[in-house]
Amino acid sequence: MANSLDKIQNVVVLVLENRSFDHMLGFLKRDGYGLDGLSGNETVPADPTASGGVQVPVTDSANYQGDFNLDPNDDKSFIDPNHDVSAVAEQLFGDPPTNRGFVLNYRKQPKNSDQHAQNIVRCFSADKLPVLTRLVKEFAVCDHWHSSVPGPTWPNRLFLHAASSGGHIDNNLHEADYDIDTIYDRLDAANKSWRIYFHDVPQSIALTHLQKDFIIRRGYRLFGDFLEAARVGLLPAYSFIEPRYSDFFTLKANDQHPPHDVALGEHLIADVYEAVRNSPQWEQTLLVVTWDEHGGIYDHEPPPATVDPDPAATARVNSGFNFERLGVRVPTVLISPYIKSGKIDSTVYDHTSLLATVENRFGLAPLTLRDAQANTFENVLELTDARQDCLLALDRPTDAASLQAHFDSMHAASSLSLAAVKDALRTGRFAQNDASDFQISLVRMAKNFQAKEETDLSELIRFSRWADIEHDAAVQTRDFATKFFKHLF
Repeated sequence: MANSLDKIQNVVVLVLENRSFDHMLGFLKRDGYGLDGLSGNETVPADPTASGGVQVPVTDSANYQGDFNLDPNDDKSFIDPNHDVSAVAEQLFGDPPTNRGFVLNYRKQPKNSDQHAQNIVRCFSADKLPVLTRLVKEFAVCDHWHSSVPGPTWPNRLFLHAASSGGHIDNNLHEADYDIDTIYDRLDAANKSWRIYFHDVPQSIALTHLQKDFIIRRGYRLFGDFLEAARVGLLPAYSFIEPRYSDFFTLKANDQHPPHDVALGEHLIADVYEAVRNSPQWEQTLLVVTWDEHGGIYDHEPPPATVDPDPAATARVNSGFNFERLGVRVPTVLISPYIKSGKIDSTVYDHTSLLATVENRFGLAPLTLRDAQANTFENVLELTDARQDCLLALDRPTDAASLQAHFDSMHAASSLSLAAVKDALRTGRFAQNDASDFQISLVRMAKNFQAKEETDLSELIRFSRWADIEHDAAVQTRDFATKFFKHLF
């Protein structure tokens, strides 16, 4: 099938956190949109091991924040849905999987209750997500795009960069096994430019090949630099955008990882789209918006089998997981003026499909067995001529709190003034919920880098305090980032 992939000179990728396909887009089906979603009649058993038990209805009642707090008004009562490999196996419930174990698994979280566990099957109505919904209808949605691993953030984000996680399935730094080739190695070899843009700290720096001094200086930039590069038409061939992972005073996380404000992720998606759409490079750019993994949140579609990307690494690590099943579905939108509006692509993809498509475009060799066999999505670029009707701006959520937080993030200097910080500390306006497993993993990564580079013992001791709450985690990762990437701050 003919396509316009050869007209794409710039690929931009935004990856958010921990939301499933049905959770974000499933109810578009009920509203008459023909994707593989939810009719509104779905139920999930409270306990699939018991016959004739309670059936929990899947609803469209998801809120921007608070659904995973025992008390919606108390951040300290947050219960993070488990999404390590063993938890996801229980959510999928069986082999072949049936996806009947989501409520059961969430109920097992400490301090949870029968009633609160039902929140795991709350999904969004389309009107709550105006940015995502409009982009789906204006461009292409992939309704069988799966995360690469039925597990947590780290392995899935590593697959996005390297088509492998070095055989690991947890949220930890395994330096020896992260010495693996990445898409950036392939781009360098082909003399193609690239950048990783980040907000507070880039998880991608865990990959050994991205830690060289010249790579750090050349390859990493802050998100504001992305906006400027798009504005003046200087986007590289490949741009990867990491969201803000933690609340830092008035700078609120926009990654959509529970318990963060989903509306702020909507603003981030809109910022990225509008920057690309209004760029001189628009007609040569493909924008991909996806999520790293489902975060333990309900989706009805069982993930299919796949291939182990690196059997030697799997055998060496010997975690008991064989990488032969994809993870749960996540939302993915493909955006380009060469895509017809309202395109629904039901091909089975995973994160390595992104790498395989980039490899096709720029003539790069595959990284592993996974991207070598992954389906590619260039056929969605089926228009010969660029559309002239693509929106210049998007309607955004009107939630007052998210609007103010988005304004603060766009004007960071004033929102982080000494007076503002003192006032936030005095009034307790900082993230006091427990740090998530992912945030703690970023602190561990930061400590590892700090320990390797710090010669002042007193400074190392100061940095070594632990991160029990999100605010402490944010302080430590920001401290690390401002020193490690000091040329950017």
